[in-house]
Amino acid sequence: MKNEVEYIAIFSSNNYTSFLFKKLKERKCRVSYISAPRSIVKSCKKAVKFYERDLYDVQQIIKTNNLKIKGIYKIVIKNRKVNYVLI
Repeated sequence: MKNEVEYIAIFSSNNYTSFLFKKLKERKCRVSYISAPRSIVKSCKKAVKFYERDLYDVQQIIKTNNLKIKGIYKIVIKNRKVNYVLI
């Protein structure tokens, strides 16, 4: 979606990432399963990329299922440079 705010969620385990991805897909959310940016994590972690409209669902799934999260980051693009802001 053009001009819609995007976020990524990164977890302590790729299993948690897969779990969240599956749950969001079941809710018909538009999500992507991506490699986590190296600027945030140094290991080979995966992340779930989602839109702002699904932020509440993401937070509820994390809380309800007691998922151990490293963080949710807002993707900010300024002067063609991508930055990740921890929320």
